[in-house]
Formats: sequence, structure tokens, C-alpha cells
Amino acid sequence: MRIRKICYYLRKYNGLTLKKFYLKQRRKTAPSESETIHQADYAVTEDWRLIHRRQCAVQQIYVETPFELPEVETANKDNT
Repeated sequence: MRIRKICYYLRKYNGLTLKKFYLKQRRKTAPSESETIHQADYAVTEDWRLIHRRQCAVQQIYVETPFELPEVETANKDNT
């Protein structure tokens, strides 16, 4: 997947996910990809709090990065 599409999906998740978001990505894209993407290229918004970043224990070419997300305001929050 190209970085433009990855950023598109990350923006979509920002409004859909309520508490936590688990992202598992390659440290660097495979050499066969036409575009080289590093883990720093995954543009998450500044209000996502990184819980930790660590190498996956089983698939060591991947990095696990869970985030805690800000609270999402709901339109009907007061109408309960």
C-alpha cells in the first residue's frame, strides 16, 4: 500500500476509533515495493498518545505501535 493511502486510512480511523488503536507496520517496506516507506512515515495525528513502540516478537520485520486516542465527542452525548 502506498503512503498516500495509508495516511488516508489513518485519518479515517481517527474519527472512528474510541479508545485505542493498534498499528503494526513494517520497519521499512520490502525492496520489491515501488515506494520505500519507513515507520516514521506513518502520519498519526499529534493527539494520539503512543503507548509504546517495540519490535514484534514473532515477525521481527514488524513494529507494534499501540496508541491511546483522545475522547471523541458524540452528538447525542447529553441525550441519554
